[in-house]
Amino acid sequence: TRVVAYLLGSSFVKLSDGATLSLVDQVILTIQSFIGQWLPVVIAESVAAEEIDLLKELLKLQMQLVVDTQVTHPMEFGRFLGGFLAMFYTTLVTLLCDRTVTLRNSEITVVLLQFLSN
Repeated sequence: TRVVAYLLGSSFVKLSDGATLSLVDQVILTIQSFIGQWLPVVIAESVAAEEIDLLKELLKLQMQLVVDTQVTHPMEFGRFLGGFLAMFYTTLVTLLCDRTVTLRNSEITVVLLQFLSN
């Protein structure tokens, strides 16, 4: 995650040009798929308690990577905005419907709000 964060943070514009464009697309779509698959599991806490904490931390890192890339490279990130916007908005609405779920997932809620406020 840290290597991908560094590459996207420092070289997203260069990587989004020419031959490496498909690689960038694949990385971003893989991150989107990972978040989409595991976010509902973490929110519902449908795995063991020990695993929930690890998954929450990993999800938070992945989601923060998306937010940081969106902030640092808004124009280049634009083509990925729709998918993340729909997923993050739906998740936030789900979280806000139940206060206990929101409180259990406060760090994830903060990252979702950061993304939506950009």
